[in-house]
Amino acid sequence: LMGPCNGLITLTDSDIIIVLNPGTRKYVVIPESPFDCPKGYYRYIEAVAFGFDSIINDYKIIKLSDVYWDPPTDDRGPRGSRVEIYNLSIDSWREHNIEFSSIYFTHCSEIYFKEAVHWFTIQDDLVILCFDISSEIFRTMELPSVCSDLNGPRYGLAVLNDCLVLMSYPDSMCSIGHTENLLNIWIMNEYG
Repeated sequence: LMGPCNGLITLTDSDIIIVLNPGTRKYVVIPESPFDCPKGYYRYIEAVAFGFDSIINDYKIIKLSDVYWDPPTDDRGPRGSRVEIYNLSIDSWREHNIEFSSIYFTHCSEIYFKEAVHWFTIQDDLVILCFDISSEIFRTMELPSVCSDLNGPRYGLAVLNDCLVLMSYPDSMCSIGHTENLLNIWIMNEYG
């Protein structure tokens, strides 16, 4: 579940993507991307996101994938990354010519805010990866050192009082002691 973005919600299991308007109960099933992997490789979809491009007045879906040699146990390792963008108004996928380094995307960490998609990610450090929907440029936002003290196996992004928020919380399946913090929150008062 992604969104809302201007009232629209996106449902996906990474393969099937549906854009839903809950107010009208209308939906669109997005066609699969036509881009295949080279023979002998397979693709792992790391992240899917949805946002609005106010410059061209169109909605876009962004799909980030890692492409690996098949079988994954072979010595060749990761081949690279792939970024695909779908424009809703023209019903078309295209590949975005940009490489991003190997990134660990945390589950359910994406949020659309200030016309950009944000993911909480782990590269060498904890960072927020941003994708500007209009310019189609990636950038990273470094987190302050206090965020390295956030202790929890789960992380999430949210918006609170028009500020981007990073939350750290324990796994719901773990038992929690009475003296442990249940939720840590870092608020980005100045965006960027």
